[in-house]
Amino acid sequence: MNLAHKIQHAEKRKDLRYRCEAVIEWSFFNQDICFDAKLLNFSQSGVYFETGHDIRPGRTILLKMKMVASSRFNSLDHERPRSVSLAEVKWCIDLSGRAKTNYGVGVRYPFPD
Repeated sequence: MNLAHKIQHAEKRKDLRYRCEAVIEWSFFNQDICFDAKLLNFSQSGVYFETGHDIRPGRTILLKMKMVASSRFNSLDHERPRSVSLAEVKWCIDLSGRAKTNYGVGVRYPFPD
């Protein structure tokens, strides 16, 4: 079994991930306070972003796209992250010692695209 196959099997991802660089805004569901974050990859079923806030797994959050930095989304036939969506936080890891953001967050969309 090669390394790529081991990694794919270990992660148990069913959807293809797309790299991107975008600024998003997130908030706890039904809350007015919003926080900026950096979206780094997405799939049909969820996204990964980095933020300065620890978010407990199981929380429902609202994600809103603010700005996509990559020009590759100009094509109509390319996958794009959702512009607005509810999501459930599946995991949150401490990224101490890295850049300005402190936490990496993985979320899953509760409803299929």
